[in-house]
Amino acid sequence: MHDARLLRKSSIYRKADNPDYFQNFYLLGDSAYPSLPWLIPPFKDNGRLTEEQKAFNFRLSSTRIIIEHAFGLLKGRFRRLGHFENLHIKLIVKCIMAACVLHNMCLLENDLIEIKLDTDIQTETEDPEEMLVSPFFSTGQTDNKRTEVFNKMFNL
Repeated sequence: MHDARLLRKSSIYRKADNPDYFQNFYLLGDSAYPSLPWLIPPFKDNGRLTEEQKAFNFRLSSTRIIIEHAFGLLKGRFRRLGHFENLHIKLIVKCIMAACVLHNMCLLENDLIEIKLDTDIQTETEDPEEMLVSPFFSTGQTDNKRTEVFNKMFNL
């Protein structure tokens, strides 16, 4: 399932309707995600981006790479995290949370292991049908949070 569709079906998406849910925080997404008050994707590169918008996209991408790297380390240490099948979602969530706690404990104890990172990172060329605009991509002032962050970054 495409990430944007998975998000749309998640409890986070339903809870995000409440403006107090994320408070002053937001999620970072790749270009497959819509710009929402609590979700910041890069600017679409249609060939007319300003230098500031390109710099914003670069910083956003750099941050996302750090996050992907952290997930790669976690999945490298606990390989089972990449192969959940036929399990109840609550059990999967508990396993992931337990792996995160154990991983952080290992890091605190300097238990560093050589981990082959997963180089099969999802690209932004997913199923085009998944990218179609739908009610999920709400209309209105959804671009405000990205614009606000952008303006703060470049003192505009």
